[in-house]
Amino acid sequence: MPQVPQTAKVLVIIPSLEVGGAEMDLLRVLPRIDRSRFKVDVWTFQYRGELADRMSAAGIRVIDPAPWTPDPSFAAGPQGSGAGLGRITALVRLFRNVAAGARLLRAHNYDVIHSVLPSSYLIAVLACTAALRGRVLMSRLSQNWYQSDHPLFGFVERQILHRTAAAAIGNAKMIVDELRAEGIDEHKLSLVRNGLDIEQFDRSLADRNSARKQLLLPAEAFVLSAVANLHRYKGYDDLIAALASAQPRLPDEWYLLVAGSDREGNLERLQQAARLKGLEKNVRFLGPRSDVPLILSAADVHVTASHSEGLPNNVIEAMFARLPVIGTAVGGIPELVEDGKTGLLVASKDSEGLAQAIVELAIAPTKRIAMGELGRAVAERRFDVERTVIELSAIYEDLVLSHRENRTYRSRQQLVGRIP
Repeated sequence: MPQVPQTAKVLVIIPSLEVGGAEMDLLRVLPRIDRSRFKVDVWTFQYRGELADRMSAAGIRVIDPAPWTPDPSFAAGPQGSGAGLGRITALVRLFRNVAAGARLLRAHNYDVIHSVLPSSYLIAVLACTAALRGRVLMSRLSQNWYQSDHPLFGFVERQILHRTAAAAIGNAKMIVDELRAEGIDEHKLSLVRNGLDIEQFDRSLADRNSARKQLLLPAEAFVLSAVANLHRYKGYDDLIAALASAQPRLPDEWYLLVAGSDREGNLERLQQAARLKGLEKNVRFLGPRSDVPLILSAADVHVTASHSEGLPNNVIEAMFARLPVIGTAVGGIPELVEDGKTGLLVASKDSEGLAQAIVELAIAPTKRIAMGELGRAVAERRFDVERTVIELSAIYEDLVLSHRENRTYRSRQQLVGRIP
């Protein structure tokens, strides 16, 4: 397929570059895009976030929110009796963001508008329509549970946004299946999985004993890691219940290391739940961490108890760290973890099943090591960031050509008759 004849312009739209899975994916991928073929900018329409400076330092221009955009503490809007005012505020904010987006598109004549996360998708489609510029590419990185929580948005997404977008990416097969079931045309769909820089990640790992010394852990303790922000849907309540059930069958010394931000005020409740079950000395909430590889280096098993997921980076990182993974069979997790081979899968919200899986691996160190080695081999084959860059670049290229030639975009994956 012919390459873009001149440098194309891509605008990535995301609420912020706060630390999170989607944001970290962009930081890994966008600086690796060929600058001679694509000029990529990122617009954070809500607030910059702490990764913005790192993105700028990597050579990607970050466009700040317009000066009228409220700060994150205001983003949720008033509650209770002020809910009506909150909805009006949200609409005003939406229209202002759409107007700002349209001005950006007209000023810079972007070929591709790549939206990441649902609110970005709405702004991208409306701004593109208002400006009569570019083609919208949407990325979905999680299951569509938010459509049930916000039925009006779900209706708009399915009936308007999906019909307007030129292309859509899912980061897991089941996400692509959801998009297909929502009515997105087959020729628009592509699968682009997350990836890691293997060499860089390996350099950030430590040997087990050194990692444990740094984290003040006993050398012979059984250690589990969990890496995810403390949202309710991440299943930490289930995990604490599972550990309480499993405790009599666990080694005398064991620990759960939890790395993640508390953006919804759940930390105190989870700490209290651990105290009530007598686990306050075993469960350590470490807060947001920039040294996740160190935590994984110290662990024997990685665990995720999520109720909903896309293709979680924490599981991919654990596989690269040679850890067996205990995970819930939701979203893209079964595409990462092969039950009984690279880890163990349990049903979502099944704390007793989770407890049994934890005990099974706690008492079987040889099995843990074998699972972790196989997981590493799988990760190397499937989740190298260079593969992600190649696949995303191909989508950008095809979108640009179809836009400039005024024709319908068709996924290369569909041209070969399948989504792998």
